[in-house]
Amino acid sequence: MSIFQFISKELLIKSYYLAGSLILCALVNFYSISSWVFIFCLPVLEVQQETQFIFTEVDEAFGTTCLLMIYISLQMLLPFFFYQSLTFCAPALFQKEINFAKKASCTFLAANFFAHLVILKSFMQTLVHFFLQFQFELFNLPLVNFQAKIFSYITFVLTWCFIVQVFLFISCLSLFFFPKTLENLWLKRKSLLFFCSILGVSFIIPPDGVVQLICTASTIVLLDCFGFFLFLRLKYQGKTQSRAFSLILVNGKI
Repeated sequence: MSIFQFISKELLIKSYYLAGSLILCALVNFYSISSWVFIFCLPVLEVQQETQFIFTEVDEAFGTTCLLMIYISLQMLLPFFFYQSLTFCAPALFQKEINFAKKASCTFLAANFFAHLVILKSFMQTLVHFFLQFQFELFNLPLVNFQAKIFSYITFVLTWCFIVQVFLFISCLSLFFFPKTLENLWLKRKSLLFFCSILGVSFIIPPDGVVQLICTASTIVLLDCFGFFLFLRLKYQGKTQSRAFSLILVNGKI
């Protein structure tokens, strides 16, 4: 068996593992989909308990169920996916690269978990507070009432989760594997990076003064924290390399 055939066979086996795990996880989540729908709709219900989610066609409810089931299953399988990827690539990597990949994977998984908590707990509630301002009443009778379509709402929430997830993945990948590039970008284009981030926040977040202020301040704090951890990692890496180089020199003299 050639090396190409061996790699292809290994990749095919791992693909079968992932596909089988996805099907099994999807079936379990389909059985408990009502609990997941309640969790994703909870930010709205905590703000306005009398809110009723609606769907206008039968396939819309089924599409919402399938979309949420697939997304949750993929999120649950992320640790298993990273494990299979690392075991597949491990023979071709140095031990230092494997350690970097493990740290990057663990950091991304932890950040992704907390990001979903923040989005479902705080961010969505802030957006819902803003959207509910468009309700009107006249003589205690509702003229404009909020009744969200379940498919549109779930799609909206999952879109935000996916955007944040992509941002976290790129950040972790860059922080662990391309720190020097980020260092040059941070030192030379820091003001431009802040400006683009704040501009993006101003276009994405609803035009409410308090919401804009909170999101802008949070974005600046997050960017500063990211820069702090970047330079902290670079400094630690520099000390580690200097110590290793010193040990090599000492052993060479001996």
